[in-house]
Amino acid sequence: MKCLAFAAVVAALVVSALHVPPSQAAANVLLTAHRGIGNSATIPENTIPAFEYAAEHGADIVEFDVQLSSDGKMVVLHDRTLNRTTDCTGYVKDRTLAYIKACDTEPAGSHPPSFRQALTYLKGTDLKIRAELKGTWTSSQVQKFVSEVKLQGLTSRTIVASFSKTNLTYAKTHAPSLPRAYLYDGPTPTAATIKKYGSIYIPLLANTSAAQVSSLRAAGVTVHVRLGDSPEDYAAMQSISAAVWVVQDVADAAEWLSGN
Repeated sequence: MKCLAFAAVVAALVVSALHVPPSQAAANVLLTAHRGIGNSATIPENTIPAFEYAAEHGADIVEFDVQLSSDGKMVVLHDRTLNRTTDCTGYVKDRTLAYIKACDTEPAGSHPPSFRQALTYLKGTDLKIRAELKGTWTSSQVQKFVSEVKLQGLTSRTIVASFSKTNLTYAKTHAPSLPRAYLYDGPTPTAATIKKYGSIYIPLLANTSAAQVSSLRAAGVTVHVRLGDSPEDYAAMQSISAAVWVVQDVADAAEWLSGN
């Protein structure tokens, strides 16, 4: 019984570290660096240089995308194909991890990292991590993701996110204490629906109101609103009292916050 009680306390501490208490929501804004940095002409998204930029420019959380290669390895990439972000072509699912890691990024200067490489770098920072599982994974694949997070000792700093309800359900099965975030582009679901898949909700800014943020917060759901890319976006995020902002450039957002 003592072991169960201790486990419950640890789980509560992990979740609280990744959530903003309602009483602090209006005063504190946490910044999530979208793909490390998005829309950059000089720093490639979803790479170690992008994560370095986030760590050095005021990010609290770094967000990145995880996919599976043809040999079942986890790699950090957003698009289904390599065409836009590298000098290679083809679907990620049709290329081996070794092939993908050898591709040069666009803009040049780096290579797509494996999930393990990303975690190894981020382990040495103070950043919290939000890893989005792209597509639909099997139970064993999600278990592999969870095992890697545990191996790196990052369960207390990691949020698993997905548009896929299946992925989030498997994540709950394999790591009940790991915070889960439900991504959704449509009208805001009920808190009860969201909480089936996680205690964090990540909606589009255009679909989110102050009343919805307040209502979800009261129901125990933290809103991470996306995606800020301008002073107008930041002002809108501030107006709805969102506790966590997902932004393209954390330096730009941090500078705006310092003056507002």
